[in-house]
Amino acid sequence: MAAIIFLALGALMLYFAVEIGMRRRIAFLHDYHYQNMKEEDITPYLHLMGVGLAVVGMCFVSSAVILSCQKVLFLPVLFGGLLPKNRSYALCPVSL
Repeated sequence: MAAIIFLALGALMLYFAVEIGMRRRIAFLHDYHYQNMKEEDITPYLHLMGVGLAVVGMCFVSSAVILSCQKVLFLPVLFGGLLPKNRSYALCPVSL
């Protein structure tokens, strides 16, 4: 259930990242954040807001993937670099 919620939140954040960062929709932001802003500062501000939201959205999506494979892939994900390379841990379609 948590994986579905995280996936939905991640998709929502990625949607806002595209709308704000790429399509330059300033209306998604609160009036306070752009009311007293110079015209030449609006485009870089929207770009940085879009990048920040995209990073947060990708974190939610990756958390959803980890949670969905948690019962099968718990230790290899957490300690993947510490496991010996000669053993096979093909428990989940995600490669280490």
